Amino acid sequence: MRFEHFIHPLPKSGERVQTIAAAFPSALQYVPALEALVHSLARALSFDERGANEIAAAAVEGAMNALQHGNQKDISKNIFLAAIVEPNRLTIKIKDEGAGFDVEKVEDPREGDRIWKDSGRGILIMRYYMDSVSYDPSGVELTLVKKRPR
Repeated sequence: MRFEHFIHPLPKSGERVQTIAAAFPSALQYVPALEALVHSLARALSFDERGANEIAAAAVEGAMNALQHGNQKDISKNIFLAAIVEPNRLTIKIKDEGAGFDVEKVEDPREGDRIWKDSGRGILIMRYYMDSVSYDPSGVELTLVKKRPR
């Protein structure tokens, strides 16, 4: 795990944008570190415990999709995380080194026989917890946005 840039103290309302970036190998053992980083950042930005847990859960879902589907569990490939701290929002970008995908082709896990599957709900969970969830056109970079508490 590499930390490209770590800022302290974190910006408050009216201050400039700050970015924290890290790269993780595509291995399950690094997911708790990614979760802890995102959770700690959210708490430092005044999100309550529930909000921090939701943001961290969304980031974990995104990272797991990047690890399993994007990088195909190839440990030689990395998952890149960037947390962009702005006065009014926290943006988390998760990028993999895979071939990408079309989010519009992902089937709704709440329909048909998919409701009984024990996987396939990551995008749904991210959309529930975050204010905005989007993918770049190539399908390798996820953007999660949550408004900061006042």
